[in-house]
Amino acid sequence: MEIQGNLLSLRDVTIQCSHGRIQSISKQKGAKDTNIIIPGMIDTHIHGLKGKDFMDANLSSYEHIARNLVKFGVTGFLATTRAESMDLIKTVLKKLVEYHSVNHEDNLAAQMLGIHLEGPWLNPEYRGAQKIEHIQAPKLEDAKAIYAITGDLLKVVTLAPEVKGMEKIIRFFRQKGVQVSAGHTDAGVEEFKLAYEQGITRVTHSFNAMRGLNHRLPGIMAPAMLNDNIYCEIIADGIHVHPLMIRMLIKQKPLERLILVSDSSAATGLEDGTYYLGGKSLVKKNRLVLLEKGQTIAGSAITLLDAVRFLNKTLHIKLENIIYGASTNPALSINLSNKGEIRVGYDADVVLLDRNLNVHSTFIGGKNVFLKED
Repeated sequence: MEIQGNLLSLRDVTIQCSHGRIQSISKQKGAKDTNIIIPGMIDTHIHGLKGKDFMDANLSSYEHIARNLVKFGVTGFLATTRAESMDLIKTVLKKLVEYHSVNHEDNLAAQMLGIHLEGPWLNPEYRGAQKIEHIQAPKLEDAKAIYAITGDLLKVVTLAPEVKGMEKIIRFFRQKGVQVSAGHTDAGVEEFKLAYEQGITRVTHSFNAMRGLNHRLPGIMAPAMLNDNIYCEIIADGIHVHPLMIRMLIKQKPLERLILVSDSSAATGLEDGTYYLGGKSLVKKNRLVLLEKGQTIAGSAITLLDAVRFLNKTLHIKLENIIYGASTNPALSINLSNKGEIRVGYDADVVLLDRNLNVHSTFIGGKNVFLKED
């Protein structure tokens, strides 16, 4: 009996793989294991992990991040940048392209599936932890130079659509097949409508670094939640966004349009304390990361697995629904048609979880890249 879906019980299922793809999924009675099988999770918004940052601009940092991600059930990711000088951004992008070109078949690491460019075209009033001196006015020549470096490896660009001159940037990237996301923005209803017509397809870390849901002047989240074509990222840790607002987003958006992201910083996985990471002094307190001076949130200290646990164990969302946001939708949102589901013909990227949603083992292309020690 063939089974296809995104959540399977290992007790009754056998998955056969060949040449990195799932060849068959069948019932097998009598198995004693009670682990849960999910598709490999895909983090489309992640800045760093365990002391390393994608803005470090060196291959060893990227390898360090990728090797640690598989321990948390993440099999693919978009390396995410932030607002810096255009020269540094270009340097980082070149290094990311170089890293992607290296043969990683023998490495026990998550796959870099592309790049998410967050900044430098943001609204300075909603910059969050982004450095104001590096937020830049949109220039089409800069967009063209960036795409000349990355090519199709550039999957998502986050920008503030209401900023004057941004329409040229939006249209350029959409013509190249890049997904354009509204973030760090003061856009309201009319600005969203115009940006959607220009090609906006996504909202970056919903509710964070944007105008709120004012009853007379609602920010971008009001029309975004009501537009069934727009993907909405969410950092589901109960800190960045109140649990009630997370519930509202989940209830309002179609299941296939919600994307879980970690927005993980280099402080994720480190002990609580003060660190100088990614060019900034950060204070890590449990799941929260702040700029050393003030209370500005500077990314998160969670993994995608933490978000899955929070939604399931704290908000009591069904796991099969959560996995759409952690695996299926991230893949579809960046036009990957062979990942994100446990389906015949798809890449054999699967994760075995125990009943407490801890990772038992991670497979990429059918290869065991992580096995939890007993």
